Amino acid sequence: MSDTTALIVAQAFEECVYRRFGAPSLIRHDRDPRFMSEVFQAFAERADRLRQQMVKRLWTGCIEYDREPRQFHTETLLEPTYLQYSFEVLEWAPRTADWIAEVNELDARQPWRNCWIDDPASHPFNTTFAACNPAVSLFVPRGMTSEEVSASVVVEPSLPASSVSAPWVTQFGVGRDDGASEEESKGSPNLGADTP
Repeated sequence: MSDTTALIVAQAFEECVYRRFGAPSLIRHDRDPRFMSEVFQAFAERADRLRQQMVKRLWTGCIEYDREPRQFHTETLLEPTYLQYSFEVLEWAPRTADWIAEVNELDARQPWRNCWIDDPASHPFNTTFAACNPAVSLFVPRGMTSEEVSASVVVEPSLPASSVSAPWVTQFGVGRDDGASEEESKGSPNLGADTP
């Protein structure tokens, strides 16, 4: 192994240790400190290149490049109600052998950490309700009109009509059924219903 270069060691460290277990807090080695310094420099350079590649791939995938269609839909990547996972590491270790009960207890105490998409009405912080917030503008994907998007939004039936007050509701007059009476439209769960 005397012909092992710092780059080979850095690659092995990344593939066998870092990807599986994360960054260790302590590394013991029997190598020359200068060699280990080269190893960690090579490892850092690999990480920098990887970060640059990710941004470049994301950027080229979101734009029409050389008349090729986009690989990713920018609307999906930036749309606030699209389910995305947080990048934070949630450290948790079970205290007993019955870890399933502990997970259920933790989920009951902190419901925002897990499964909000299954029961959005119980999680008011969820951006799915952005349409009811007058401070949030209407998100219109490419190829659609504001009228089409606003007509397709359905309000959670448990919300009071007074809390549904987005400015684009009155602007486009969406969801108004000419044949329906005003009383029927007030009870409608569609955002286009007249709100007091």
